[in-house]
Amino acid sequence: MSAACPEYAFEIEFHPARGAAPDAEWLAALEAVLAARGLAIAYTYPSGRRYLVIRDGGQVVEADLEALRVWRDGQGGKGTIVIGPLIELNELE
Repeated sequence: MSAACPEYAFEIEFHPARGAAPDAEWLAALEAVLAARGLAIAYTYPSGRRYLVIRDGGQVVEADLEALRVWRDGQGGKGTIVIGPLIELNELE
């Protein structure tokens, strides 16, 4: 019997330029770029500025991270966006 294929996710964190919580416009833009790749926010951490991103029914891959980095680089002036590496979901449990 073979082991189950691991499920991957990643975290994205937003540090607003003025120290304010992420606004609805920024979050809507993030959700749109995620949805275009079949990704979604699975969990919002208590800070409200860090999110766990998954692909429901599929695998998050390095190309997803690269696409988010390209998007992030076009978001100048809104704050700092940190995109974490791929992580196995079972590592979070």
